[in-house]
Amino acid sequence: MVVAIVMFGLAAFMPSMLDALDEGRSGRLFRAVRDMNIGPFNIPLALCAAAMAFELVRQVRRMADDIAITATETGLVPHRTTGIAPIAWSEVQDISAAPAKRGEAATLVIRCRNGRAHRIKAVDSRGGVMDEFVREARKLGDLDGT
Repeated sequence: MVVAIVMFGLAAFMPSMLDALDEGRSGRLFRAVRDMNIGPFNIPLALCAAAMAFELVRQVRRMADDIAITATETGLVPHRTTGIAPIAWSEVQDISAAPAKRGEAATLVIRCRNGRAHRIKAVDSRGGVMDEFVREARKLGDLDGT
């Protein structure tokens, strides 16, 4: 990903690199954005490099702290990289685990009383960890009606 960020970043500022890239197998993309410049600055390639850099930083931050969500006495506290604000138990209708599908990671689904659903993807489900979290969170939030 770092190589792609550097490549798109350089191509955004160097028209000669953009010329080299549009000769490759995937050259249609680069030819399509060739004239979307402000001076020597190619807007779509710069935006692509910035979006990829943002995602890389987000992934690294998530890997540094591998706890995606925490259940507390007051509610659910998702990791800041998920983009989900803490959710009080009074707002949570249900929490469930969606098992990993072929080619995809497992997902934790939080359904709120206002109809919204939050999904936290790439949750570790090995060894029943996610199912155990769901059971404990339901108990802590009294979501089973007990």
